[in-house]
Amino acid sequence: MSLNQLNEIKQENVREVSVPLEISQIKEFFENKELFFIVDYSKSKIKGSMFLTYISNLELPSEIYLGGATKEEKFEILKIFMETRNLCRSDVLRFTVAQILLTYRNLDSRAVIENSLLSKEECAEFIASNVDLLKRWNTFLESTLIFTLTSFQALDEEFKFSTSFEVIDDANYLGNNVVQLFSIPHFMESFFSVPAMGPNYYFKAQFREYMFKGKNLFEYFYCEENTIVAIFSGLVEGRVGPEEFEKLKEIQV
Repeated sequence: MSLNQLNEIKQENVREVSVPLEISQIKEFFENKELFFIVDYSKSKIKGSMFLTYISNLELPSEIYLGGATKEEKFEILKIFMETRNLCRSDVLRFTVAQILLTYRNLDSRAVIENSLLSKEECAEFIASNVDLLKRWNTFLESTLIFTLTSFQALDEEFKFSTSFEVIDDANYLGNNVVQLFSIPHFMESFFSVPAMGPNYYFKAQFREYMFKGKNLFEYFYCEENTIVAIFSGLVEGRVGPEEFEKLKEIQV
């Protein structure tokens, strides 16, 4: 569960907590699987990377509350979320990162993000302080077009997409939580509404390995919310001829 599902949860099952949880709170969860935890970051004794690790390892149905956090605390947890290899399910964090990335691409994020954690000024400040990190996420997301093409074996065998682009073989190139952006409604559609900002690459580890909590990229990328998938599925179904696929090979690298 996540924050956008709170209206479906009975109020008596919502618990506002800080971490580490008390033993009694953990015991209550094991006795009542209907509980949903709102974890207040500012009141938690565990901070930074250990906070997200703790939340991820417990696998509690929860959401992070950053309403009482300082700007520095919000920036800290967002950066860690973008860098860590641990998958942490949080609508607050993934929607805010989506807001940041769309802003980085000079796009209006309001069509995707309704309630922003960061103000316009804070978003600009975070980008200015983390340019390299944003560039890496942006490069990977742009390169998912290559992943889409190589996912269709027959197409890849014919057009050699997986060997037509420079390879990046670095499992630590960016944090694993990038896979949580694909299921945000309209995000990928908005992301690709402007031209690419740089070259595309074939990410060997991210495209091939089961490195996302035992799952591969395909498990996250191919979802109903990712409209890019629908577009390419239409191509594969024959609504576009081979000449259009040839044009895809002309993407500059």
